[in-house]
Amino acid sequence: MLDNNVTGFSSCHADLKNNVKTCTELCLISLDQEFAHYIQIRQKYAKGLWSDWSDFIFVPAAIGHSPETNYTVEKLSNGTRKIVLHWQKAVKEQGDVRYNVSLTFLPCRGKEKITHQNIGDNQLTTNISGAAYNLTVVAFNSVENSSSWSSIIEEDGIGMPVQNVRLVRSNELKLEWSQKTASRARYCIEWKSVSSKGTSPMCLPLIHEGREATIITDFQPMQCYRITVYQIHKQQRTIGMAYYLKPSMNKGPSNLTVIMLTADSVLLKWEGFNLCQCQGLLKTWVVITTKHGNNISKEFNTNSSVNHFHVKNLTLGTHYTFRVKGITSYDEHTGSTQTSFVIPNTASNIDIPGIVYGIIIAVGLCCFVIRRLKKSVWPALPDPKDSNATKFVLTKMKHMPHHIPLIDTNLEYKEAEVLTVESNIDDKPSAVVNRNNGIMLSTVKEDQTEKDLMSTLWGKSSI
Repeated sequence: MLDNNVTGFSSCHADLKNNVKTCTELCLISLDQEFAHYIQIRQKYAKGLWSDWSDFIFVPAAIGHSPETNYTVEKLSNGTRKIVLHWQKAVKEQGDVRYNVSLTFLPCRGKEKITHQNIGDNQLTTNISGAAYNLTVVAFNSVENSSSWSSIIEEDGIGMPVQNVRLVRSNELKLEWSQKTASRARYCIEWKSVSSKGTSPMCLPLIHEGREATIITDFQPMQCYRITVYQIHKQQRTIGMAYYLKPSMNKGPSNLTVIMLTADSVLLKWEGFNLCQCQGLLKTWVVITTKHGNNISKEFNTNSSVNHFHVKNLTLGTHYTFRVKGITSYDEHTGSTQTSFVIPNTASNIDIPGIVYGIIIAVGLCCFVIRRLKKSVWPALPDPKDSNATKFVLTKMKHMPHHIPLIDTNLEYKEAEVLTVESNIDDKPSAVVNRNNGIMLSTVKEDQTEKDLMSTLWGKSSI
């Protein structure tokens, strides 16, 4: 049945040879894309009769948005790295949804792609090289294709070194590598400055069976370049990488200073280059000393990891020029920096470090002597808590032993009588003291001290 949302038309063509007329009827139906639909068709004949309904035709809902995708990338190993993708599964109303995944190899103008089409699952695992890629995922069903989801996979700059890299002539490098494929292979060589962000890398696409290539380009002075070789034949992988630094004769180490150590030796100090990842390409420093008058020069090589050098056995009273430059692992020389210095003409061989140490020891001895004299001349005030005037020594008193009383406390006693003790000494008794219910009679000579105790008598009183 046709309504306002349905437009129908038909077309017929006649087969004159077989005298057969064939007609095709078509109809356009306006549907809501957010919902799935089931459509059936039947035919109405001229006499008002209807045919049976046709089988169901399923029209899925539109996908609309791009699939939400997550991915993880492993570290580069043996030239490749594994990437695992997961995306959101389609709903039932969207019908049979399939996915197309493409990984565009960005070096060498981005013409190489890894494609995986008509994926029915919601995940994918594949291998890529260490280069940068543009990842794109598109979902589709029988109705439409969704908008694409895309993301940039960053490059992995850590890889195996190229077997051999040598400088043929200025701005011309030759690289050699091993080839694992037996047939003709395609390669891509990319080089770019690691310090200049936003600059487009230079590429050299190769199609041959060899295992070497020569790069001829205008390398900028004092720029660190990373050169990477990729295989783009069948399985993409990273062959290896190398670094190159083009030195400049107009730029050498900076801030060269001379420090006098002894009468015939000096210490040279300077600041090196900031070479980023190419720091290891600086093989050695060369120190050149030139003696004025006879123009005799001497060269000394020192490790590139240190920025100082001790020059010994210099002639007193002589004018010297000191010059420092670097040599890279490609045997190219950097610019140099120089300074002049006159060695003083002294009669004696002055040991400056010995003098400094002697001054330090002398100052220490003076401080020690001053502190000792200060303690002797101006002693510290005594601390009251350490004074003997506030300390009392307790002495143990010695008493005459007393006998066990003969009075039994369990017996009953009558009234007590006063016990009188008469001394046969004419001296007067010193005192009568009652202590702890006892009676003590002491007789002391008048010309003796309290320590001359003659007799002591203790008795218990029942009163």
